Amino acid sequence: MSDAATLSVSPVRRLHAVLLQRAARVAARWSVQAELSAMDDRSLADLGISRADIPSIARAHAASI
Repeated sequence: MSDAATLSVSPVRRLHAVLLQRAARVAARWSVQAELSAMDDRSLADLGISRADIPSIARAHAASI
């Protein structure tokens, strides 16, 4: 395989990796948001969380992946 062919594959692999990472982050965000949203207000309060905090907690979790 020539050097030109090797160089042209690298950006595609990088793009693929970035897309997979973004998909994983979106899935994690949705999962955390759904799980917390399913909890009742008392359970959330026991954890020190209000409903208004759920989106930011889900975003922070997704960003940590």
